[in-house]
Amino acid sequence: MTQPPHSPIRIRLSTGSWISIIAGLFVVGLILVAIAVLALGIFLFVLPFVAVMTVLYYLFPSMFGRRRPQRQRASVTIIDGDFRVVDPDEPDRQRIEQGP
Repeated sequence: MTQPPHSPIRIRLSTGSWISIIAGLFVVGLILVAIAVLALGIFLFVLPFVAVMTVLYYLFPSMFGRRRPQRQRASVTIIDGDFRVVDPDEPDRQRIEQGP
């Protein structure tokens, strides 16, 4: 949008202001380049680990898969016992003296 010819607001950029704008853009560019280099370095550091873990997962899927519950053996030992119903109103001393 163009300015009207007799506008009270006139923006004039001097040489010093242009140098400041260019220096600011240069600093922003340097920051973006530094972030890109850092991200690339982290990626190259993590890439071998991911590659090795992928190969291990492919070769040994049982090490990384979900643990399935082991099935019971054919010879299961069952323990039987005798139980009695205890009256909650009965005092503890009587229960101990009577025994099982």
